[in-house]
Amino acid sequence: MAKTTTKKTGEPKAEAPIEEKLETPAQNAQEAVSEPEKAEEKLTISRSELDALIASAVASAMANSAPQIVQVAPTENPVVLLFLGGIMPGSTVTLGELGNIYRDGGTLTVSKENFFSKLNGTAEFMLRTRQLIVVSGLTDEERERYGVLYNEKELLNEKTYGRLLTYSPEELKTIYAALCPEHKAIAAKAFRTAIDNQDSRVTEEKLKLLAKADKEAGIKDSTFKAMLAMFAPETDED
Repeated sequence: MAKTTTKKTGEPKAEAPIEEKLETPAQNAQEAVSEPEKAEEKLTISRSELDALIASAVASAMANSAPQIVQVAPTENPVVLLFLGGIMPGSTVTLGELGNIYRDGGTLTVSKENFFSKLNGTAEFMLRTRQLIVVSGLTDEERERYGVLYNEKELLNEKTYGRLLTYSPEELKTIYAALCPEHKAIAAKAFRTAIDNQDSRVTEEKLKLLAKADKEAGIKDSTFKAMLAMFAPETDED
């Protein structure tokens, strides 16, 4: 009679042990730090090469783009202002909301509306002393209202002011004799500045004729007579 055996199933089958990998905070930090290093290792182009590529791309884009044309609308009813005041090179004449003039003998164009509404105290003073001249843009009635109605030849203009030192003595005397008192003072200031700068265009003959023009106009204390004494001390101009 054959033997039979029975398998006991009540006992649990032993399982293989599971190994758990524990990461310490120090290991986590080390891995986080190593990530940028790995990213840097993947770069295969230098910074100078990258800059060169960017510059090339920008130049190509500019070459292929259509040029932009900016159109400036002309000023409606323009009023042209001229400054003659003997300022130093590099100086700026500030006229508030009207704008700025950046050189002696420079001009500024404004709309008539702005001229009427935005004149400030500085601009009004310069108009009264005729350092600021309204060249064009106003009617005679408007000029009279603002005190800028001028007589012929009583003012220097951009041309005569710019050439003041280059005229011959006789031409200079003719121009100077016709000027208003304010512009005679402007002319005198230009000559005084030229003397201080040792400008060779100032001559004794010119100063004598200008002093003579003052004398003929009844001006006793001629600025040019004083300049002549500085320029040529031996000269005695009666």
